[in-house]
Amino acid sequence: MNHTLKPILTIMIISIVHLLSSCEEFLDEKPEKSLVVPESLDDLAALLEFTQYMNNSLHLGIILADDYYTTDEGLQGFSYQWEREAYTWSMDLADDTGKMDAWSAPYAAIFYSNVVLEKLRDIAPQSSSDQQMMNTIKGKALFYRASHYFELSQYFAAPYPSGSSENPVQGLPLKRNANVNERPAISDLETTYRLIEEDLLEAADLLPGTANYPYSPTQKAAWGMLSRFYLVKGDYEAALRYANKTLEAQAQLMDLAQLEASGEVDLSDDGETFLEFNPEVIFHSQLPAYSYLYSSQAFVHPALYDKYAEGDLRKQFYYFEDPQNNGLANFRGSYTGSYLVFGGLATDELYLNKAECLARLGDSESGLAALNYLLERRHLPESFRPYTASGQEEALDIILLERRKELAFRGSIRWMDVRRLLGDPQRKVHADRTVDGFQYGLGDEPADYLVQIPPYEQELNGSL
Repeated sequence: MNHTLKPILTIMIISIVHLLSSCEEFLDEKPEKSLVVPESLDDLAALLEFTQYMNNSLHLGIILADDYYTTDEGLQGFSYQWEREAYTWSMDLADDTGKMDAWSAPYAAIFYSNVVLEKLRDIAPQSSSDQQMMNTIKGKALFYRASHYFELSQYFAAPYPSGSSENPVQGLPLKRNANVNERPAISDLETTYRLIEEDLLEAADLLPGTANYPYSPTQKAAWGMLSRFYLVKGDYEAALRYANKTLEAQAQLMDLAQLEASGEVDLSDDGETFLEFNPEVIFHSQLPAYSYLYSSQAFVHPALYDKYAEGDLRKQFYYFEDPQNNGLANFRGSYTGSYLVFGGLATDELYLNKAECLARLGDSESGLAALNYLLERRHLPESFRPYTASGQEEALDIILLERRKELAFRGSIRWMDVRRLLGDPQRKVHADRTVDGFQYGLGDEPADYLVQIPPYEQELNGSL
């Protein structure tokens, strides 16, 4: 989807990008008098359509999570040293200049959101249509700010919950305004999560029910993000409530057997298997292109690949085996419809949220029913056997395994799950990787799951 901006808006965006110093760090530059400032509602709406930042998802979760695998040769082929460091779970991932786009890019989107929220306060609506437009713009800005803070929290803030009111743990530096001279200190985790929650709840009240394209946030996208947020917090009643609200608004699932039979997809080659804006997409975002994501030596981990049973069509739709790679498979099942990895929201995630929450709340039968409804559309009809379980623990194990298989290479989701399962001793993820004969393991402490704030930002902001 292409956005055609008026020349003045293009200049405005370029000016703000200049303010952000090409988005290297969110506090790096001071405003200049010559910058073009957005003034009208149309200006503000257009600023939020700058998808390069607003619909860009964090990419680190793919390489940090245990679904990803590469060879020693593949590792040496990565373009950046920090990519190689991430593969061995080093959490100091800044580049040679001490900067990190996984930090600065989300904060750029947050800056755009704050610019919009501040300018809205200066505009008086002249009609009911103006007020409606203002509500939509505000809802979008709040959604973007919350979703980018939430993703940042899954890397640069402590896993939830790993502290208490008596012993608060690290959250994020929170920017609530567009003043680039302000140097916020790191907030505690509860304060960080409270801002995310408040923004998403208000966004859900303001956003429209539908949009022309899923690039644009909607009410159901805010509900879906709330379900994801509450799942991480362990508030399963709230996560279930918002999963249900989202699915009431959009519940469609693709039937992979029907899709294959239609001839629309050729599973014999290594091409993409899903269209952009397929019927499951609620909100579209994508990951930037880095060598570790798009290398021919980037594989699904064999231990995960082997878990897809005969007749499970996800194995063919998600992956492709090149005979030259000795049985290793590349991922190709992105919901972007291209080689870019999907980082947004889709209905399959909401069915899995629903299934897990029901099981954790004691209704394993209904949880497995939600899971089976999804899986029936992922298998050949003759091979599908609905899951049953003898109790809650078995049901949870089944649901979490299928969640991993369904949402593989889906932005930050697996890394988010790995972090939240730290608090579940029975299901804590144990992962290791071998590089040049040396074994590296994913640690056992919350601090092992915390990416370090880039040194450049720490030097710039003495409060960090």
